[in-house]
Amino acid sequence: MAIDEAVHDAIQRSDDADREQPDIVIIGGGLVGALLSLSLQKEDYRVHVYERWADIRKANTMGKSINLVMTRRGLIAAERLNIKQDLIAIGKPVYGRRLHLLGETETRYQAYGMTDECNYSVSRLELNQVLVSKAEHAGTKFFFSHALDKVDVSGDLTVIRFADGKTVTLPADCPVIGADGGPSRVRKSLAESGLISYTEDILSQMYKEVSFLPDPETDAYCMDEKSLHIWPRTKHFLMGLADPTNTFTGTIYIDKKDWPETVEEAKIFLEKYYSSAIPMCGGLDAMAHALVNNSPGILGTVRTNKWFVGGKVCLIGDAAHAIVPFFGQGCNCGFEDVATFMECTSKSKPTSRAQFEHVFETFQILRKENAEAIADMALENFVEMREKVADEKFLLHKKIENKIEKTLPHLFRSRYAMVCYGGTGGITYSAAKKLGSVQYDFIQDLLSQYVDEEEDLDMESIEKLLLERIIPAQKEVGVNLEYMLN
Repeated sequence: MAIDEAVHDAIQRSDDADREQPDIVIIGGGLVGALLSLSLQKEDYRVHVYERWADIRKANTMGKSINLVMTRRGLIAAERLNIKQDLIAIGKPVYGRRLHLLGETETRYQAYGMTDECNYSVSRLELNQVLVSKAEHAGTKFFFSHALDKVDVSGDLTVIRFADGKTVTLPADCPVIGADGGPSRVRKSLAESGLISYTEDILSQMYKEVSFLPDPETDAYCMDEKSLHIWPRTKHFLMGLADPTNTFTGTIYIDKKDWPETVEEAKIFLEKYYSSAIPMCGGLDAMAHALVNNSPGILGTVRTNKWFVGGKVCLIGDAAHAIVPFFGQGCNCGFEDVATFMECTSKSKPTSRAQFEHVFETFQILRKENAEAIADMALENFVEMREKVADEKFLLHKKIENKIEKTLPHLFRSRYAMVCYGGTGGITYSAAKKLGSVQYDFIQDLLSQYVDEEEDLDMESIEKLLLERIIPAQKEVGVNLEYMLN
């Protein structure tokens, strides 16, 4: 689609007092860009969003279908916009992990948190459609099929150049927000100009979609729809997660060098490691063909040294700090970015370049450490899901942790719970990471005393130990667990 010349002329003509020029331009109409545009419109900014792809609301599919996970932390931003229930309505509640261990016929279950705490499995496509529609209804102007080539901030005015050669010159006080995801052209164009630097650490593991199918005789799935299903196999693993429609999305992660190259190799591999999953995935032939023929995806971590350039450009979400999906926090971290960004803007209502620069700097100060923390924890959780969940000592660690959490929630919450269900009471990603390290050592010390999972825990003694060791650590990082009791 060619860019509408009239739109560009209207934006560029400074002598036209009646034109509807933007106060803020966002590059990227994905989850973060759409939510941010909605939030800014609610604060009476005029927002224009340029998106490289066609209107997502007219799409039936959106690339690979790794389902997203929404948690309480990410939904805080939606709650402030009074759209939380709209997002929950398109999600599927998931309450824990169900482990399919090699050689075992029965599954094992690990609850995520307290009885009423859950994650919401949601289609990226449907979530994006809802957010774009709400943002557009609030007044955001979307320009689809506008692939960015470069953001040029070398002059006094910011110039946006698109892949088809068209350009937009923005008013001096109109900043650009780069919300264009992990492959961000905004980030890359700033780096090419020497204004920022970043790293991309790509995992050696690739992933492919695997279809979970209902039993042909009953037309029903023989899987618990309220659990994340994991087949941990040390160097690779398979995941299955229910969709809101009660179908299942499957993903398998294998190192590039170990990926079966032929259907026969895939059959041998699957029968050795995933025999219990084969009947759920349409049989051996179907699963083997998917393993060989489905297109692969890559996963990586992006770390950017600086997220903004003066008051002209600011990065947000994956454009600034992409993470691997193994803590289910990519969407939630991006939504929390939006919530923090809006806290910064609502305090000062910036309109000038200098004011926007102050907002951008404050936003980075508040978020960068937390973004680094969740990036690290997501990589750690990758190892946990692939390897540790099959380890007996780790499983016992989790049982003890879960027992303490449910008995003494006012004193102790697991790192997982703080990451997913925190966000208030000082329970930042960074605080959860720091406190999680202390708590890990605490549980490991208990393991030396409780070697049998059936042995009763002396909760009175454990409560005293928590008061001695964990509560001071909570105070040191500023965590107040009372906010998680509501």
